[in-house]
Amino acid sequence: AEILVKLSLHVSGTKEAQVQKFLTTLDHLLTIYPGRVTLIDENQREFVATEDESAENRYKSLNEAKISVHTQVNNSQEPIRRIGILRIRTTVPFRFWKKRPEFLAFLKRDKVSVHEHDFDYEDWDIASIGFWKNHHPLFFDRHKLAADVNDLMPGGAPKIAITPGRLRSSTNPVISSRGFAVLCRRQDIKLAVEALTHGEFKKPENMFFVPYSWKRTHPKAFADILRVQNSIIWNTYVMKVQGVTTDAAAMLEKKLRNFDGFLHLLPISESTKGEYRILMKQKGFYAASPVIRASWNAWMSEIYNTIKKPGKNFPKPTITSREAVKKTSQIPDSNSYLTLMTSGTVVSKLSGPHGEEDYGWETCSLDRSLTYAQVTRVVTTTNAPSKTSTITHATQPPSMIQATASTPTADPEKDTMAREIADLKAALAAQNHKVESLQEVIQAKEAKETELQQRLADITDQYTEQGARFDALMVETHRRNADMDLVMKRLNLQSTSTDDATADDDVARPVAGPQSPPRLPHKRPNNKDTPSRQQMRTRGVEPMDQE
Repeated sequence: AEILVKLSLHVSGTKEAQVQKFLTTLDHLLTIYPGRVTLIDENQREFVATEDESAENRYKSLNEAKISVHTQVNNSQEPIRRIGILRIRTTVPFRFWKKRPEFLAFLKRDKVSVHEHDFDYEDWDIASIGFWKNHHPLFFDRHKLAADVNDLMPGGAPKIAITPGRLRSSTNPVISSRGFAVLCRRQDIKLAVEALTHGEFKKPENMFFVPYSWKRTHPKAFADILRVQNSIIWNTYVMKVQGVTTDAAAMLEKKLRNFDGFLHLLPISESTKGEYRILMKQKGFYAASPVIRASWNAWMSEIYNTIKKPGKNFPKPTITSREAVKKTSQIPDSNSYLTLMTSGTVVSKLSGPHGEEDYGWETCSLDRSLTYAQVTRVVTTTNAPSKTSTITHATQPPSMIQATASTPTADPEKDTMAREIADLKAALAAQNHKVESLQEVIQAKEAKETELQQRLADITDQYTEQGARFDALMVETHRRNADMDLVMKRLNLQSTSTDDATADDDVARPVAGPQSPPRLPHKRPNNKDTPSRQQMRTRGVEPMDQE
Protein backbone atom coordinates (compact mmCIF):
# COMPACT_ATOMS: atom_id res chain seq x y z
CA ALA A 1 0.00 0.00 0.00
CA GLU A 2 1.15 3.55 -0.68
CA ILE A 3 0.88 5.88 2.30
CA LEU A 4 2.00 9.38 3.29
CA VAL A 5 4.29 9.68 6.31
CA LYS A 6 4.99 12.85 8.27
CA LEU A 7 8.45 13.34 9.83
CA SER A 8 8.96 16.25 12.23
CA LEU A 9 11.44 17.49 14.82
CA HIS A 10 12.06 20.65 16.83
CA VAL A 11 14.15 23.36 15.22
CA SER A 12 17.75 23.19 16.40
CA GLY A 13 20.72 23.99 14.23
CA THR A 14 20.68 24.57 10.50
CA LYS A 15 18.04 23.32 8.12
CA GLU A 16 20.60 21.26 6.16
CA ALA A 17 21.65 19.39 9.33
CA GLN A 18 18.07 18.51 10.16
CA VAL A 19 17.41 17.36 6.59
CA GLN A 20 20.32 14.94 7.10
CA LYS A 21 18.54 13.66 10.22
CA PHE A 22 15.48 12.91 8.11
CA LEU A 23 17.61 11.03 5.58
CA THR A 24 19.28 9.05 8.36
CA THR A 25 15.87 8.10 9.71
CA LEU A 26 14.76 6.92 6.27
CA ASP A 27 17.99 4.97 5.82
CA HIS A 28 17.40 3.22 9.14
CA LEU A 29 13.82 2.37 8.17
CA LEU A 30 14.81 0.97 4.77
CA THR A 31 17.55 -1.09 6.43
CA ILE A 32 15.13 -2.67 8.91
CA TYR A 33 12.68 -3.68 6.13
CA PRO A 34 14.83 -4.48 3.05
CA GLY A 35 12.72 -4.90 -0.05
CA ARG A 36 9.48 -4.21 1.86
CA VAL A 37 9.60 -0.40 2.27
CA THR A 38 10.19 1.90 -0.73
CA LEU A 39 10.67 5.67 -0.69
CA ILE A 40 9.22 7.68 -3.61
CA ASP A 41 10.69 11.19 -3.89
CA GLU A 42 9.22 14.25 -5.64
CA ASN A 43 10.78 13.23 -8.96
CA GLN A 44 9.00 9.84 -8.72
CA ARG A 45 12.28 8.01 -8.18
CA GLU A 46 12.16 4.94 -5.97
CA PHE A 47 14.69 4.08 -3.27
CA VAL A 48 14.71 0.64 -1.66
CA ALA A 49 17.30 -1.20 0.40
CA THR A 50 18.66 -4.63 -0.50
CA GLU A 51 20.40 -7.08 1.77
CA ASP A 52 23.59 -7.28 -0.35
CA GLU A 53 23.98 -3.48 -0.66
CA SER A 54 26.54 -1.76 1.53
CA ALA A 55 25.43 0.88 4.01
CA GLU A 56 27.70 3.49 2.43
CA ASN A 57 26.30 3.04 -1.09
CA ARG A 58 22.74 2.97 0.22
CA TYR A 59 23.14 6.22 2.16
CA LYS A 60 24.93 7.86 -0.78
CA SER A 61 22.08 7.01 -3.17
CA LEU A 62 19.52 8.15 -0.60
CA ASN A 63 21.17 11.60 -0.46
CA GLU A 64 20.14 12.08 -4.09
CA ALA A 65 16.45 11.84 -3.18
CA LYS A 66 14.52 15.07 -3.51
CA ILE A 67 12.32 15.74 -0.50
CA SER A 68 10.78 19.00 0.71
CA VAL A 69 11.26 20.11 4.30
CA HIS A 70 8.95 22.85 5.59
CA THR A 71 9.41 25.15 8.59
CA GLN A 72 6.51 25.68 10.96
CA VAL A 73 6.36 29.01 12.84
CA ASN A 74 4.46 30.14 15.93
CA ASN A 75 2.34 33.26 16.41
CA SER A 76 5.49 35.36 16.76
CA GLN A 77 6.74 34.06 13.39
CA GLU A 78 9.56 32.17 15.08
CA PRO A 79 10.49 28.74 13.61
CA ILE A 80 9.56 25.89 15.92
CA ARG A 81 9.48 22.66 13.86
CA ARG A 82 10.80 21.11 10.65
CA ILE A 83 8.26 18.99 8.80
CA GLY A 84 8.68 16.65 5.86
CA ILE A 85 5.94 14.74 4.02
CA LEU A 86 7.11 11.52 2.35
CA ARG A 87 5.37 9.13 -0.02
CA ILE A 88 6.18 5.52 0.90
CA ARG A 89 5.10 2.19 -0.54
CA THR A 90 5.14 -0.55 2.08
CA THR A 91 3.97 -4.09 2.69
CA VAL A 92 4.40 -3.66 6.46
CA PRO A 93 1.50 -1.88 8.22
CA PHE A 94 2.55 1.44 9.71
CA ARG A 95 1.51 0.47 13.23
CA PHE A 96 4.22 -2.22 13.25
CA TRP A 97 7.05 0.21 12.51
CA LYS A 98 7.32 1.59 16.03
CA LYS A 99 7.04 -1.89 17.51
CA ARG A 100 10.54 -2.65 16.27
CA PRO A 101 12.73 -1.82 19.30
CA GLU A 102 15.75 -0.78 17.23
CA PHE A 103 13.70 1.70 15.17
CA LEU A 104 11.93 3.07 18.26
CA ALA A 105 15.25 3.53 20.06
CA PHE A 106 16.62 5.39 17.04
CA LEU A 107 13.62 7.77 16.98
CA LYS A 108 13.97 8.50 20.71
CA ARG A 109 17.69 9.13 20.37
CA ASP A 110 17.34 11.62 17.49
CA LYS A 111 13.99 13.00 18.81
CA VAL A 112 12.30 12.47 15.44
CA SER A 113 8.51 12.13 15.36
CA VAL A 114 6.99 9.79 12.74
CA HIS A 115 3.24 9.71 12.07
CA GLU A 116 0.94 8.54 9.32
CA HIS A 117 -0.26 11.58 7.33
CA ASP A 118 -4.01 11.52 6.57
CA PHE A 119 -4.12 14.71 4.48
CA ASP A 120 -2.89 15.61 1.00
CA TYR A 121 0.78 15.77 0.11
CA GLU A 122 0.73 19.58 -0.07
CA ASP A 123 -1.07 19.99 3.31
CA TRP A 124 1.83 19.84 5.72
CA ASP A 125 0.78 22.47 8.30
CA ILE A 126 -1.58 20.47 10.51
CA ALA A 127 -2.97 21.56 13.90
CA SER A 128 -4.42 19.58 16.79
CA ILE A 129 -7.67 21.25 17.89
CA GLY A 130 -9.02 18.89 20.57
CA PHE A 131 -9.72 15.27 21.40
CA TRP A 132 -12.57 12.76 21.13
CA LYS A 133 -13.69 11.82 24.64
CA ASN A 134 -15.03 8.45 25.85
CA HIS A 135 -13.08 6.64 23.09
CA HIS A 136 -9.86 4.85 24.01
CA PRO A 137 -7.25 3.80 21.41
CA LEU A 138 -7.15 0.36 23.04
CA PHE A 139 -10.62 -0.44 21.70
CA PHE A 140 -11.32 1.77 18.67
CA ASP A 141 -9.78 1.85 15.19
CA ARG A 142 -8.82 5.42 14.34
CA HIS A 143 -9.57 5.12 10.61
CA LYS A 144 -13.10 3.84 11.28
CA LEU A 145 -13.68 6.55 13.89
CA ALA A 146 -12.41 9.29 11.56
CA ALA A 147 -14.70 8.03 8.76
CA ASP A 148 -17.71 8.13 11.12
CA VAL A 149 -16.86 11.68 12.23
CA ASN A 150 -16.41 12.95 8.67
CA ASP A 151 -19.76 11.41 7.69
CA LEU A 152 -21.46 13.58 10.31
CA MET A 153 -19.71 16.77 9.16
CA PRO A 154 -21.92 19.23 7.23
CA GLY A 155 -21.35 19.93 3.55
CA GLY A 156 -18.37 22.13 2.81
CA ALA A 157 -16.74 21.43 6.19
CA PRO A 158 -12.99 20.74 6.28
CA LYS A 159 -11.55 17.24 6.52
CA ILE A 160 -10.90 15.82 9.99
CA ALA A 161 -8.24 13.27 10.97
CA ILE A 162 -7.95 11.35 14.24
CA THR A 163 -4.77 9.96 15.75
CA PRO A 164 -3.96 8.45 19.17
CA GLY A 165 -1.93 10.58 21.55
CA ARG A 166 -1.27 11.66 25.12
CA LEU A 167 -3.69 14.14 26.72
CA ARG A 168 -2.60 16.42 29.56
CA SER A 169 -4.15 19.12 31.72
CA SER A 170 -2.59 22.58 31.67
CA THR A 171 -3.28 23.31 35.34
CA ASN A 172 -2.15 19.94 36.73
CA PRO A 173 0.38 17.99 34.60
CA VAL A 174 -0.19 14.90 36.77
CA ILE A 175 -3.69 14.54 35.30
CA SER A 176 -3.16 12.87 31.94
CA SER A 177 -4.72 10.19 29.81
CA ARG A 178 -4.61 8.59 26.39
CA GLY A 179 -7.16 9.31 23.71
CA PHE A 180 -7.77 10.34 20.11
CA ALA A 181 -6.55 13.79 19.08
CA VAL A 182 -8.58 15.62 16.40
CA LEU A 183 -6.48 17.16 13.57
CA CYS A 184 -7.22 19.55 10.72
CA ARG A 185 -5.38 22.00 8.49
CA ARG A 186 -4.25 25.11 10.33
CA GLN A 187 -6.20 27.45 8.05
CA ASP A 188 -9.40 25.44 8.76
CA ILE A 189 -9.30 25.59 12.57
CA LYS A 190 -12.26 27.95 13.02
CA LEU A 191 -14.42 26.13 10.48
CA ALA A 192 -13.60 22.74 11.99
CA VAL A 193 -14.36 23.80 15.58
CA GLU A 194 -17.58 25.44 14.43
CA ALA A 195 -18.67 22.25 12.62
CA LEU A 196 -17.76 19.95 15.54
CA THR A 197 -19.76 21.98 18.07
CA HIS A 198 -22.95 22.56 16.06
CA GLY A 199 -25.44 20.63 13.95
CA GLU A 200 -25.30 16.86 14.37
CA PHE A 201 -22.62 17.14 17.03
CA LYS A 202 -24.99 18.96 19.40
CA LYS A 203 -27.04 15.79 19.78
CA PRO A 204 -26.27 13.91 23.02
CA GLU A 205 -25.21 10.75 21.18
CA ASN A 206 -22.59 12.69 19.17
CA MET A 207 -21.25 15.15 21.78
CA PHE A 208 -17.69 13.82 22.12
CA PHE A 209 -15.49 16.68 20.88
CA VAL A 210 -13.53 18.53 23.60
CA PRO A 211 -11.63 21.62 22.31
CA TYR A 212 -8.13 22.21 23.60
CA SER A 213 -9.17 25.83 24.22
CA TRP A 214 -10.97 24.53 27.33
CA LYS A 215 -7.55 24.07 28.92
CA ARG A 216 -7.50 27.85 29.18
CA THR A 217 -11.17 28.78 29.44
CA HIS A 218 -12.53 25.81 31.46
CA PRO A 219 -9.53 24.13 33.14
CA LYS A 220 -11.53 22.31 35.83
CA ALA A 221 -13.99 20.83 33.32
CA PHE A 222 -11.08 19.73 31.11
CA ALA A 223 -9.37 17.99 34.04
CA ASP A 224 -12.62 16.25 35.02
CA ILE A 225 -13.07 14.95 31.48
CA LEU A 226 -9.54 13.51 31.57
CA ARG A 227 -10.38 11.70 34.82
CA VAL A 228 -13.45 10.18 33.18
CA GLN A 229 -11.28 9.23 30.19
CA ASN A 230 -8.94 7.32 32.53
CA SER A 231 -11.85 5.36 33.99
CA ILE A 232 -12.72 3.87 30.59
CA ILE A 233 -10.10 1.12 30.92
CA TRP A 234 -11.25 -0.36 34.23
CA ASN A 235 -14.93 0.39 33.63
CA THR A 236 -15.12 -1.32 30.21
CA TYR A 237 -15.44 -5.08 29.78
CA VAL A 238 -14.88 -6.82 26.44
CA MET A 239 -16.47 -9.90 24.89
CA LYS A 240 -14.92 -11.11 21.63
CA VAL A 241 -16.92 -12.90 18.93
CA GLN A 242 -16.11 -14.18 15.45
CA GLY A 243 -17.95 -15.38 12.35
CA VAL A 244 -20.09 -12.23 12.13
CA THR A 245 -20.47 -10.52 8.75
CA THR A 246 -21.01 -6.78 8.35
CA ASP A 247 -24.76 -7.18 7.75
CA ALA A 248 -25.07 -9.56 10.67
CA ALA A 249 -23.18 -7.13 12.92
CA ALA A 250 -25.74 -4.39 12.22
CA MET A 251 -28.59 -6.69 13.27
CA LEU A 252 -26.65 -8.01 16.26
CA GLU A 253 -26.03 -4.47 17.50
CA LYS A 254 -29.78 -3.78 17.58
CA LYS A 255 -30.24 -6.76 19.92
CA LEU A 256 -27.31 -5.77 22.14
CA ARG A 257 -28.67 -2.25 22.63
CA ASN A 258 -31.46 -3.72 24.76
CA PHE A 259 -28.94 -4.49 27.52
CA ASP A 260 -28.07 -1.93 30.17
CA GLY A 261 -24.42 -1.01 29.98
CA PHE A 262 -23.88 -1.82 26.29
CA LEU A 263 -21.44 0.61 24.69
CA HIS A 264 -20.22 -0.44 21.24
CA LEU A 265 -19.84 -3.32 18.80
CA LEU A 266 -16.46 -2.73 17.16
CA PRO A 267 -14.79 -4.66 14.33
CA ILE A 268 -11.23 -5.86 14.89
CA SER A 269 -9.06 -4.19 12.26
CA GLU A 270 -7.69 -6.30 9.41
CA SER A 271 -9.55 -9.41 10.55
CA THR A 272 -10.75 -11.88 7.91
CA LYS A 273 -12.73 -14.01 10.37
CA GLY A 274 -15.48 -11.50 11.10
CA GLU A 275 -14.13 -10.73 14.57
CA TYR A 276 -15.83 -8.09 16.71
CA ARG A 277 -15.52 -6.70 20.23
CA ILE A 278 -18.62 -6.18 22.37
CA LEU A 279 -17.86 -3.36 24.81
CA MET A 280 -19.98 -3.11 27.95
CA LYS A 281 -19.83 -1.24 31.21
CA GLN A 282 -18.64 -3.12 34.26
CA LYS A 283 -21.96 -2.62 36.03
CA GLY A 284 -24.07 -4.46 33.46
CA PHE A 285 -21.54 -6.95 32.10
CA TYR A 286 -22.06 -9.80 34.58
CA ALA A 287 -25.83 -9.61 34.18
CA ALA A 288 -25.75 -9.44 30.37
CA SER A 289 -22.96 -11.97 29.68
CA PRO A 290 -24.90 -15.18 30.55
CA VAL A 291 -27.98 -13.95 28.67
CA ILE A 292 -25.91 -13.19 25.55
CA ARG A 293 -24.24 -16.62 25.70
CA ALA A 294 -27.56 -18.42 26.19
CA SER A 295 -29.21 -16.52 23.32
CA TRP A 296 -26.23 -16.52 20.93
CA ASN A 297 -27.13 -19.57 18.81
CA ALA A 298 -30.77 -18.52 18.49
CA TRP A 299 -29.75 -15.00 17.50
CA MET A 300 -27.32 -16.21 14.84
CA SER A 301 -29.85 -18.63 13.37
CA GLU A 302 -32.46 -15.87 13.20
CA ILE A 303 -30.01 -13.38 11.65
CA TYR A 304 -28.58 -15.73 9.01
CA ASN A 305 -32.06 -16.88 8.05
CA THR A 306 -32.81 -13.25 7.19
CA ILE A 307 -29.60 -12.30 5.37
CA LYS A 308 -27.23 -14.09 3.05
CA LYS A 309 -25.09 -16.70 4.75
CA PRO A 310 -21.30 -16.47 4.40
CA GLY A 311 -19.18 -18.97 2.50
CA LYS A 312 -17.97 -22.32 3.80
CA ASN A 313 -14.51 -20.95 4.59
CA PHE A 314 -16.02 -18.35 6.90
CA PRO A 315 -15.84 -19.44 10.56
CA LYS A 316 -18.90 -20.42 12.52
CA PRO A 317 -20.42 -17.64 14.67
CA THR A 318 -18.90 -18.15 18.11
CA ILE A 319 -18.11 -16.28 21.30
CA THR A 320 -14.36 -16.69 21.64
CA SER A 321 -13.96 -15.05 25.06
CA ARG A 322 -13.95 -17.23 28.14
CA GLU A 323 -17.06 -17.13 30.26
CA ALA A 324 -16.75 -14.55 33.02
CA VAL A 325 -17.80 -15.66 36.49
CA LYS A 326 -18.43 -12.97 39.03
CA LYS A 327 -16.68 -13.76 42.30
CA THR A 328 -19.04 -12.89 45.13
CA SER A 329 -16.40 -13.67 47.74
CA GLN A 330 -12.63 -13.84 47.79
CA ILE A 331 -12.59 -16.58 50.51
CA PRO A 332 -10.55 -19.52 49.13
CA ASP A 333 -12.25 -22.84 48.55
CA SER A 334 -11.72 -25.54 51.20
CA ASN A 335 -10.06 -27.78 48.60
CA SER A 336 -7.80 -25.09 47.12
CA TYR A 337 -4.04 -25.24 47.34
CA LEU A 338 -3.96 -22.01 49.32
CA THR A 339 -6.28 -23.44 51.99
CA LEU A 340 -4.29 -26.64 52.35
CA MET A 341 -1.03 -24.70 52.65
CA THR A 342 -2.28 -22.23 55.27
CA SER A 343 -4.61 -24.42 57.39
CA GLY A 344 -1.82 -26.19 59.33
CA THR A 345 -2.81 -29.79 58.53
CA VAL A 346 -1.49 -32.61 60.63
CA VAL A 347 0.65 -34.04 57.84
CA SER A 348 2.41 -30.75 57.07
CA LYS A 349 2.86 -29.73 60.71
CA LEU A 350 6.33 -30.29 62.07
CA SER A 351 6.14 -31.87 65.50
CA GLY A 352 7.94 -34.32 67.69
CA PRO A 353 6.76 -37.78 68.62
CA HIS A 354 4.99 -36.40 71.67
CA GLY A 355 3.75 -33.12 70.19
CA GLU A 356 6.76 -30.98 71.09
CA GLU A 357 8.05 -28.79 68.24
CA ASP A 358 11.74 -29.47 68.62
CA TYR A 359 12.48 -31.48 65.49
CA GLY A 360 13.04 -28.49 63.21
CA TRP A 361 13.03 -29.01 59.43
CA GLU A 362 15.09 -32.24 59.48
CA THR A 363 12.23 -34.62 60.18
CA CYS A 364 8.48 -34.79 59.82
CA SER A 365 5.76 -37.19 60.89
CA LEU A 366 5.95 -39.13 57.63
CA ASP A 367 9.65 -39.90 58.11
CA ARG A 368 8.84 -42.30 60.93
CA SER A 369 7.86 -45.85 60.04
CA LEU A 370 4.10 -45.48 60.09
CA THR A 371 1.75 -47.85 58.36
CA TYR A 372 -0.68 -46.76 55.65
CA ALA A 373 -3.50 -47.04 58.19
CA GLN A 374 -1.72 -44.76 60.63
CA VAL A 375 -0.97 -42.17 57.94
CA THR A 376 -4.58 -42.31 56.77
CA ARG A 377 -5.78 -41.86 60.33
CA VAL A 378 -3.53 -38.83 60.78
CA VAL A 379 -4.68 -37.17 57.56
CA THR A 380 -8.41 -37.68 58.02
CA THR A 381 -10.38 -35.02 59.88
CA THR A 382 -12.43 -37.48 61.97
CA ASN A 383 -11.37 -39.73 64.82
CA ALA A 384 -13.11 -42.81 63.37
CA PRO A 385 -10.61 -45.51 62.33
CA SER A 386 -10.45 -46.42 58.67
CA LYS A 387 -11.32 -49.87 57.36
CA THR A 388 -7.72 -50.40 56.35
CA SER A 389 -6.47 -50.09 59.93
CA THR A 390 -8.46 -53.15 61.00
CA ILE A 391 -6.40 -55.44 58.82
CA THR A 392 -3.01 -53.72 59.04
CA HIS A 393 -0.80 -54.31 62.03
CA ALA A 394 1.08 -51.38 63.43
CA THR A 395 4.85 -51.52 63.72
CA GLN A 396 5.00 -48.65 66.18
CA PRO A 397 4.44 -48.93 69.92
CA PRO A 398 0.82 -48.57 71.09
CA SER A 399 1.72 -45.36 72.84
CA MET A 400 2.73 -43.81 69.51
CA ILE A 401 -0.45 -44.95 67.82
CA GLN A 402 -2.63 -43.68 70.64
CA ALA A 403 -0.82 -40.36 70.71
CA THR A 404 -1.24 -39.96 67.00
CA ALA A 405 -4.86 -41.03 66.98
CA SER A 406 -5.73 -38.72 69.84
CA THR A 407 -4.54 -35.68 67.92
CA PRO A 408 -7.48 -33.26 67.70
CA THR A 409 -8.85 -32.86 64.21
CA ALA A 410 -10.35 -29.42 64.73
CA ASP A 411 -8.89 -26.48 66.58
CA PRO A 412 -11.63 -24.25 68.10
CA GLU A 413 -9.31 -21.27 68.13
CA LYS A 414 -8.56 -21.67 64.44
CA ASP A 415 -12.24 -22.14 63.63
CA THR A 416 -13.04 -18.91 65.44
CA MET A 417 -10.24 -17.13 63.62
CA ALA A 418 -11.44 -18.52 60.28
CA ARG A 419 -14.98 -17.31 60.98
CA GLU A 420 -13.66 -13.87 61.93
CA ILE A 421 -11.62 -13.76 58.71
CA ALA A 422 -14.68 -14.80 56.71
CA ASP A 423 -16.76 -12.08 58.38
CA LEU A 424 -14.05 -9.50 57.70
CA LYS A 425 -13.84 -10.53 54.06
CA ALA A 426 -17.62 -10.37 53.72
CA ALA A 427 -17.58 -6.90 55.27
CA LEU A 428 -14.76 -5.93 52.91
CA ALA A 429 -16.77 -7.19 49.91
CA ALA A 430 -19.78 -5.18 51.08
CA GLN A 431 -17.55 -2.14 51.53
CA ASN A 432 -16.14 -2.61 48.02
CA HIS A 433 -19.69 -2.78 46.67
CA LYS A 434 -20.50 0.50 48.44
CA VAL A 435 -17.34 2.06 47.00
CA GLU A 436 -18.32 0.94 43.50
CA SER A 437 -21.80 2.42 43.99
CA LEU A 438 -20.27 5.69 45.20
CA GLN A 439 -17.92 5.72 42.22
CA GLU A 440 -20.87 5.29 39.87
CA VAL A 441 -22.70 8.14 41.61
CA ILE A 442 -19.59 10.33 41.40
CA GLN A 443 -19.14 9.51 37.72
CA ALA A 444 -22.79 10.34 37.05
CA LYS A 445 -22.37 13.65 38.88
CA GLU A 446 -19.16 14.35 36.98
CA ALA A 447 -20.92 13.62 33.70
CA LYS A 448 -23.80 15.89 34.73
CA GLU A 449 -21.34 18.57 35.80
CA THR A 450 -19.59 18.27 32.45
CA GLU A 451 -22.94 18.61 30.67
CA LEU A 452 -23.83 21.65 32.77
CA GLN A 453 -20.45 23.18 32.05
CA GLN A 454 -21.03 22.56 28.36
CA ARG A 455 -24.40 24.28 28.61
CA LEU A 456 -22.78 27.13 30.51
CA ALA A 457 -20.16 27.42 27.80
CA ASP A 458 -22.91 27.52 25.15
CA ILE A 459 -24.82 30.17 27.10
CA THR A 460 -21.62 32.15 27.52
CA ASP A 461 -21.00 31.95 23.78
CA GLN A 462 -24.57 33.09 23.10
CA TYR A 463 -24.18 35.94 25.59
CA THR A 464 -20.91 36.93 23.95
CA GLU A 465 -22.54 36.80 20.53
CA GLN A 466 -25.49 38.90 21.73
CA GLY A 467 -23.06 41.34 23.34
CA ALA A 468 -21.23 41.68 20.06
CA ARG A 469 -24.52 42.29 18.27
CA PHE A 470 -25.50 44.88 20.87
CA ASP A 471 -22.15 46.62 20.49
CA ALA A 472 -22.58 46.67 16.72
CA LEU A 473 -26.11 48.05 17.15
CA MET A 474 -24.84 50.79 19.48
CA VAL A 475 -22.12 51.71 17.01
CA GLU A 476 -24.73 51.95 14.26
CA THR A 477 -26.97 54.04 16.52
CA HIS A 478 -24.12 56.41 17.34
CA ARG A 479 -23.32 56.74 13.65
CA ARG A 480 -26.94 57.53 12.81
CA ASN A 481 -27.13 60.06 15.66
CA ALA A 482 -24.00 61.75 14.34
CA ASP A 483 -25.53 61.89 10.87
CA MET A 484 -28.73 63.33 12.33
CA ASP A 485 -26.74 65.95 14.28
CA LEU A 486 -24.96 66.90 11.09
CA VAL A 487 -28.27 67.25 9.21
CA MET A 488 -29.78 69.34 12.02
CA LYS A 489 -26.69 71.53 12.07
CA ARG A 490 -27.03 72.14 8.35
CA LEU A 491 -30.75 72.94 8.75
CA ASN A 492 -29.96 75.38 11.56
CA LEU A 493 -27.38 77.12 9.38
CA GLN A 494 -29.90 77.47 6.55
CA SER A 495 -32.58 78.80 8.93
CA THR A 496 -30.16 81.36 10.37
CA SER A 497 -29.23 82.63 6.89
CA THR A 498 -32.93 82.96 5.95
CA ASP A 499 -33.69 84.97 9.11
CA ASP A 500 -30.77 87.29 8.38
CA ALA A 501 -32.03 87.96 4.83
CA THR A 502 -35.54 88.71 6.14
CA ALA A 503 -34.16 91.19 8.67
CA ASP A 504 -32.24 93.00 5.95
CA ASP A 505 -35.45 93.40 3.91
CA ASP A 506 -37.29 94.85 6.89
CA VAL A 507 -34.64 97.50 7.42
CA ALA A 508 -34.61 98.59 3.76
CA ARG A 509 -38.39 99.11 3.46
CA PRO A 510 -40.28 102.04 5.12
CA VAL A 511 -42.45 101.04 8.01
CA ALA A 512 -46.18 101.55 7.29
CA GLY A 513 -48.47 102.99 9.97
CA PRO A 514 -51.16 100.99 11.63
CA GLN A 515 -54.16 100.23 9.44
CA SER A 516 -57.67 99.60 10.67
CA PRO A 517 -59.35 96.43 9.48
CA PRO A 518 -62.09 96.77 6.87
CA ARG A 519 -65.58 97.31 8.29
CA LEU A 520 -68.43 95.04 7.38
CA PRO A 521 -71.60 96.75 6.03
CA HIS A 522 -74.70 96.72 8.27
CA LYS A 523 -76.94 96.20 5.32
CA ARG A 524 -76.71 93.75 2.56
CA PRO A 525 -75.28 95.52 -0.42
CA ASN A 526 -77.71 96.39 -3.15
CA ASN A 527 -76.98 94.48 -6.30
CA LYS A 528 -78.94 93.51 -9.30
CA ASP A 529 -80.61 90.58 -7.59
CA THR A 530 -81.86 92.62 -4.64
CA PRO A 531 -84.71 95.04 -5.50
CA SER A 532 -84.61 98.51 -4.01
CA ARG A 533 -87.27 99.88 -1.67
CA GLN A 534 -88.70 102.08 -4.37
CA GLN A 535 -89.11 99.11 -6.68
CA MET A 536 -90.85 97.15 -3.99
CA ARG A 537 -93.27 99.93 -3.24
CA THR A 538 -93.98 100.24 -6.89
CA ARG A 539 -94.92 96.57 -6.92
CA GLY A 540 -97.14 97.08 -3.92
CA VAL A 541 -94.89 95.22 -1.42
CA GLU A 542 -93.98 96.92 1.80
CA PRO A 543 -90.34 96.42 2.53
CA MET A 544 -89.39 94.86 5.91
CA ASP A 545 -87.13 96.84 8.15
CA GLN A 546 -84.18 95.04 9.61
CA GLU A 547 -84.01 95.03 13.32
